[in-house]
Amino acid sequence: MCRLYDWPEFAHALAIFRCKMEAALEHGGMYGKLNPRMTIFASKQLGWTDPRWRGDDETPLLVIASERTATRS
Repeated sequence: MCRLYDWPEFAHALAIFRCKMEAALEHGGMYGKLNPRMTIFASKQLGWTDPRWRGDDETPLLVIASERTATRS
């Protein structure tokens, strides 16, 4: 069986599609436009993994949050 991604002629187009799909999933997931479970599942199909905490229990975790505002000139 021949698959589309086996053809070298389509390698560049498939790479562009994958990048656009990852960007759309990331943007839609972060801004609540997509179902979170669907976003996680689709991202894992693209090779993403869940982050793991690899520090020791005594190391404090620093979280920095800021409000992002857009300015127009």
